[in-house]
Amino acid sequence: MLNDFLNIDITKKVFSCEGYVGTGKTASGMIGALQLSNKLNKRKIFWVVPYTSIIDQHVQNFRESVVLEGESPEEIVAAHYHSSEYVNSTSGVYDGFIKQINELWNSPIVITTAVQFFETLSTNRTGKLRKLNQVANSVILIDESHM
Repeated sequence: MLNDFLNIDITKKVFSCEGYVGTGKTASGMIGALQLSNKLNKRKIFWVVPYTSIIDQHVQNFRESVVLEGESPEEIVAAHYHSSEYVNSTSGVYDGFIKQINELWNSPIVITTAVQFFETLSTNRTGKLRKLNQVANSVILIDESHM
């Protein structure tokens, strides 16, 4: 699985990967996304998931594995979905800054639901459109996509 992501033909614009549960798709996908982001000089990584229950699991894994020492996990890996809690992991209190980072997709890595992502791409509502510019020049990984 990891070799598939490490040997991606960067001249292609769309890639797919298949694998059974527990085969390392998530870890391999993030490694591949980080490599693509680096090779192609992309600004962000968007990880689009079908269910809100998957977001918390991915965010926890990515904050533990990708965030460098001294960085704020909440600022590097954002979780954006309808029931997000904006609590600073260090202080344990509500943090409006964390809310803004998540809702405006300002983090380098954004984990969001398919509903949030595709509504933003297709809306005419200013509340959702104000974050559309964040999608430009990004690696977008759509998890659980069935082709």
